[in-house]
Amino acid sequence: MSLLKISIRRYGPNTAFADIPVRIPEIISAAMSGPGPTHPLEEIKSRLDALTKAFTDTPDPNLNEALTFHAQKGKFEHQMVVCGLLSALVSTGPARREGLTSMTLLLKISRSGRNEVLSRELLRLLDGDRFEKLPQPSRIKAIDVLSASLSTTPPPLFEPHVMILARQMVGLGFRGPEGIGYLGELGPRTLSLIETHFDWIVSRGAEVVAGLIYNFLGMLHELEKIPQLSAYKSNQAKLCGRLMNRTQIHWRGAGRDVIRALIRVRHISPLDEVWRDTVEADGGNVLSSALLKATEKRVLVARVSPCMVWEIMQMFKRVHMGQQGRHQKRYSQKFFRTDASECLRADLVRFICGAYHPSNRVIASTLLPRWAQLGWLYATVKSNRSRIEIMQAVVWDFYFFQRADKVMNIEPAALLLARSVPKYPKVSEQILNLLTLPPVPAPPTPPPKFPGTNIVLPCVSVALKTLLKVGVFSARDLLKVLSTPNIDQRVKKTFQSAFPRLLSPSSPSPSPPLGDEKMIPPLQTPPQRHPNPKPKERWKKIRV
Repeated sequence: MSLLKISIRRYGPNTAFADIPVRIPEIISAAMSGPGPTHPLEEIKSRLDALTKAFTDTPDPNLNEALTFHAQKGKFEHQMVVCGLLSALVSTGPARREGLTSMTLLLKISRSGRNEVLSRELLRLLDGDRFEKLPQPSRIKAIDVLSASLSTTPPPLFEPHVMILARQMVGLGFRGPEGIGYLGELGPRTLSLIETHFDWIVSRGAEVVAGLIYNFLGMLHELEKIPQLSAYKSNQAKLCGRLMNRTQIHWRGAGRDVIRALIRVRHISPLDEVWRDTVEADGGNVLSSALLKATEKRVLVARVSPCMVWEIMQMFKRVHMGQQGRHQKRYSQKFFRTDASECLRADLVRFICGAYHPSNRVIASTLLPRWAQLGWLYATVKSNRSRIEIMQAVVWDFYFFQRADKVMNIEPAALLLARSVPKYPKVSEQILNLLTLPPVPAPPTPPPKFPGTNIVLPCVSVALKTLLKVGVFSARDLLKVLSTPNIDQRVKKTFQSAFPRLLSPSSPSPSPPLGDEKMIPPLQTPPQRHPNPKPKERWKKIRV
């Protein structure tokens, strides 16, 4: 391998300047920008080796000055030094030069480039499956680097790092004893980072606070299934309560799913006081306003880990209807290993309904539809409590639907209702039953003080009329569901009495009746639908 020799000027202790030869391998360019090794440990090793070889002839007393001077030469040199120092800090190998593991030096050089390189490379370590592939000491060191970076006048570009780190904790405790150990070590460090930079997080407003609170509420629901981490659960509940009390205006306006997550853990102190204050605020108008607002995508994704998002999106974009069995089985083996992990499915359902809205081109294709995934998530759970939670998550947007809401939020639930009749009529029966009942948590949790049918039924009526108007299904399809003998007669009568004018002859019916075919008919696009993506972006990995 050919080497390029350059020289770095430095201030010596007794001389004005001295020229120190530095060797720069040609592989640095590929390691910095090109398609390098896929495994993060291989990439860390290649970058560390590149920086070590470049400064082999530099003595230790002069190494800091040499690195600082070299990073100021240009963008490429700055990137090489920052990537190498970050790799040295998170590396677990024994062959590390002591002068390259200085956190102070890394932050000093990074600030000279406005922290852009450090932010990008640290995000790559925390995001996706790269964080899972790192050994535990490297994960801890990456969290320490993020905490130290936030301590030095944190810029807005470090906002996604905090959210992604919190998302990496989702479901980690359901991956066997090893996962519980990892969560018991990484979780408290994440809480410590948030507590240390609490004022900065609060100052970032709804962009960070709403997602963190939604994540914390869901994590508390998870930790109830893991008694080994009771101390971690108590600390997270205290931090969540403190954050919710300081930022009421942000999380109360984040959407109805934050309220749904709060209902599940409202019995945990101090969240019981938060719930009581929310219910009593302004005579209940605050709670109603929060429920009548749809949840934004950036909040819904906070309760799904980056790997869970990537895997489920691959099924939506690459797997065709009828071929999803082995992919769903592999997904369950990876993320739903234990019965306790069933509590994750409701939040995944909410992500599918509210965060992923396929284009008309995808809907008209044979690619795996959203309603089929919802049916799979519901059919493969064992406990009755989990079934109720999942189905309530499916119809959650029906309960508080407004005319300004997106019809794509309720489209998968409507298609699941219509298409489950031939083979799974009990699924359709459960949806019909829930649409006429006020939302209450699954037993044995006592029902909360909650808006009753006087709010829910008008919203469900608006949702059903909107579905008929835009052509998701027709009145004939709904009549087909109600005429099925396999559905309980009492459920059908209750539904018909709750919405007597829905099936009148004047009801819009622009779409043909649904058959047993696997392809979904294209929807008539309402004004709020998103345009079709560009062809070159269809298979692009989506980071959410």
